[in-house]
Amino acid sequence: MSMPAPDPQPNPAPAPPAPKAMPRTRAARVWQDRIGRHVVTAGGLGIIAAILGIFAFLVLEVVPLLLPASVAPVRAVTVAGLDARAVLVDEHQTFAAVLDGMGRIRVVRLADGTVVQERPLLTREGVRPTGVGQDLAGRVLAIATSDGRVVGATVEWRVTFDASVRRTTAVVSEPIEVEVDESRAPVGIFSVRKSAEGVLDVAAVTASGSVAFVQTLVEENALSGERTMQRSRRTLEIPAAVGQLLLDHERRNLYAGTSDGSLAWWRLEHESPRPQLYPGPRPVTMLGLAFGDRSLVVGREDGALECWMQVRSAPDSAEFDLRRIRVFPSLGGAPRGFAPSLRNKGFVVLGAGRELGIYYVTTGQRDWSGTTALASPAALTYTPKGDALLVAGADALELRAIEHHHPETSLGTLFGAVWYEGAEAPSYTWQSTSGTDDFEPKLGLIPLLSGTLKATLYCLLLAVPLAVLAAMYVSQFMHPDLRRWVKPTIELMAALPSVVLGFLAAMWLAPQVERHFSALILAPFLIPALVLGSGFLGIRLVPRAVRNRFRAGSEAFTFALVVVAGGWICLQLGPVLERMAFAGDFPVWVRSTFGVVYDQRNTVVIALAMSLAVIPIIFSIAEEAFTNVPRNLVSGSLALGATRWQTVTRVVLPTASPGIFSAIMVGFGRAVGETMIVLMATGNTAILSWSPFNGLRTLSANIAVEIPEAPHGSTLYRVLFLSGLILFVFTFLVNTVAELIRQRLRTRYATL
Repeated sequence: MSMPAPDPQPNPAPAPPAPKAMPRTRAARVWQDRIGRHVVTAGGLGIIAAILGIFAFLVLEVVPLLLPASVAPVRAVTVAGLDARAVLVDEHQTFAAVLDGMGRIRVVRLADGTVVQERPLLTREGVRPTGVGQDLAGRVLAIATSDGRVVGATVEWRVTFDASVRRTTAVVSEPIEVEVDESRAPVGIFSVRKSAEGVLDVAAVTASGSVAFVQTLVEENALSGERTMQRSRRTLEIPAAVGQLLLDHERRNLYAGTSDGSLAWWRLEHESPRPQLYPGPRPVTMLGLAFGDRSLVVGREDGALECWMQVRSAPDSAEFDLRRIRVFPSLGGAPRGFAPSLRNKGFVVLGAGRELGIYYVTTGQRDWSGTTALASPAALTYTPKGDALLVAGADALELRAIEHHHPETSLGTLFGAVWYEGAEAPSYTWQSTSGTDDFEPKLGLIPLLSGTLKATLYCLLLAVPLAVLAAMYVSQFMHPDLRRWVKPTIELMAALPSVVLGFLAAMWLAPQVERHFSALILAPFLIPALVLGSGFLGIRLVPRAVRNRFRAGSEAFTFALVVVAGGWICLQLGPVLERMAFAGDFPVWVRSTFGVVYDQRNTVVIALAMSLAVIPIIFSIAEEAFTNVPRNLVSGSLALGATRWQTVTRVVLPTASPGIFSAIMVGFGRAVGETMIVLMATGNTAILSWSPFNGLRTLSANIAVEIPEAPHGSTLYRVLFLSGLILFVFTFLVNTVAELIRQRLRTRYATL
């Protein structure tokens, strides 16, 4: 029996070929890669550093706006027997003129307390002083006397230079007398003002209980130029005992605080003025007028400190009422001293004891509070430059330096409604300059923020639909041969200079829009209807064989003709619509119906002009987003039976949505930062209105308008930098949120 043959052994598998040695990378390539990586990294870090540097620079320029006042003692000098009741100081803080209780004016050198000059105001025997007053702006120190007079003198500070050394000299005038009471009865409380002719006008409480107003009237002969002066004396009724009396610098208004807490107001331009009374809770202990004489500061016995202003009794009325506008923080005791700044709306108050407080009318805030080192302070004054404060007491003078460069700004004045002088109600206002020195700057940023958002939103309402739909059509429906021409043409529109667009919008577009606004109203309804109708009729009426002879997407030429024809029809029907619906004149109809003024350079013009700058940007980015959708998604959708329109709207559009959103955000940033178009085509009216028929002013345009006239380091200068900081932070936040939304959309539609 034969044995079976053994199975043949399988051949061993061939050994895998040895891997080929990879060619060694050349050392030069390695160094190039390293250098390129470091350059890119350095560039990225440099961009981040530049952005952070810009942010830090803006913050450093803005921070001083919100810093509190700083008050530091400079020196205190002792003057024996000073007994100060009123005080003046020169702008270089060299001398002080002090009026004491005996009616003497003494000029004191502030460096060492030496009395360098003395002039008594009382020259008659047996006459004693009964009251003290001063006119800070007129540099007048005055006293009331027991024989019915008010006697004052002006103090002038003459500055000369000897071998480049400044020398200040005090010149005290001869006493100026004003007879107040013809019966020579003692005069009590009074208020004095220096007129342009150098004479004194006085309002004073007489012994009979009435108020005497003595004014010097000047008449000039028109032919000879001769001027004659005569005294005018009027007696004013008072309802109660007067504790405070104050005359404004124009001698048009007289204010009084009574013992029962009422505030009395006389309109002196009337022939026989009667007091208007405003009751109060506590007696008035102090009256003062801030710079410009429009804000009356009232202090009461309980420590309350109030600001009153003249406000129209009714809109368009010629009558005015006094109204309490704001209440300042109290110093704790009854205010008894007041000194206004001669540079702005600030003032300083002396409390019942040694308390001092620096306030600002517009902000309604107390910028600083503290105590004086003097044991018994009795008078105080600002320096003419407003950079120091001088407090006078029984036997000493104390000088304090003040550093507060931007008292008119606070978060409330920048972003809140403020009741400005002469206004009928609180308002959001931007008005940086005026024609008078006593102007109250109005630096509210809300109208500028509103104008920026308004211009941006109206622009995007027009630009986003047109740009996105155009990108969708060009990318998904237009023939590639046509796309190669259309896309670069639209993108070239982004190269149009903003100044050219702004000039055309202001000089040509704005008048055309005003003339054909009714046609503009018809266009959004009529032109899309004509385009849709022409497309529907083309499909229904034109045979397929005829349509197949043309390239896909060539229907764009037909639609372009339809759009042109639709625009012409709108122009023809516009006057008909205006006669039928708008009484023949649309601007007049808008004003009579809604009370809205139609400005020729309005938001509609801005939206049309800015859209020409924004549409190319949104179109270009959105078209790339549509084009970059994977073709397999489109092919798969079409293969499953979806129509071209269904594929675009349900597959391509969601997939491209992150890129479309990015395009819209880039267009948003372009619109927010636009300057020249807005600057030239809006009228730059900083008003708070969302009406499309009004003009506006944006933050960027405001910077361009105001920065050439803003002194370096001034409040306006820093507020403009604050506007730039707001734009910087706003665009940063919007872009950050947009990026988060884009990433979320990208993750959501990544599985399509």
